[in-house]
Amino acid sequence: MATRPDIDSQRAYYDERWAKVTYANQMQAGRAIAVLDGLSRLGKQSPRMLDLGCGTGWLTAILAQFGPTTGVDLSPLAINRAKEQFPDIEFFAGDLFEVPVPRGAFDIVVSCQIIEHVDDRQRFVDLVADLLRPGGHLLLVTDNAWNIARWDPQVWARYSGVPQPIQHRPTLQELREVLSTRFRVRRVRSILPGQGERGILRVAHSHRLTRVLERAGLLDSYYGVLLRLGFGLLYCIQAERR
Repeated sequence: MATRPDIDSQRAYYDERWAKVTYANQMQAGRAIAVLDGLSRLGKQSPRMLDLGCGTGWLTAILAQFGPTTGVDLSPLAINRAKEQFPDIEFFAGDLFEVPVPRGAFDIVVSCQIIEHVDDRQRFVDLVADLLRPGGHLLLVTDNAWNIARWDPQVWARYSGVPQPIQHRPTLQELREVLSTRFRVRRVRSILPGQGERGILRVAHSHRLTRVLERAGLLDSYYGVLLRLGFGLLYCIQAERR
């Protein structure tokens, strides 16, 4: 049986990972667009928000334009950079299960690609629910396990970099089940089209097909259909606390 990485080794991994990052990438831009779309649909005025797993805080800073926002990340390096760039925003470094943020105080919790990197998904869901006020909302972005299973492993390794210390990708059904213990799932979207190259995705993403569709001005519509079918690289889930 594999030994679970301790919190110090996880912290060291993320410090090293963030030390190599200067700017957000295309995938992170897509995540941010999905989160902002979810935020606009909620229609809350000046909500108090928590960005769990905020990294260097660039999304936290965007969210803070809409309401008071706090960022939390395991990596002290990332949080120090966030504090330097965005000194007016509150940031905490530490284990997300232990950082001193108030329970029952937030209208919205945002979490981008964190739930697949914790050992205990139920504990994570319970934490988020406890952080939210009654009727508060979770905006969760996470890997689409179905899509990633259809990547060539070597291609995925080049795309994603060094494997993270904990990596347990839940299926959409597993996500729905664990969220249902504390939340009502209101909306599920797959996002980031054109990813994956095995099985049905090899046909759906063939260069010949997409070139023809692009010349015809139909590629965006086509990708929209693929996303509605759940083919995107990530899921964005909006859920309301029970």
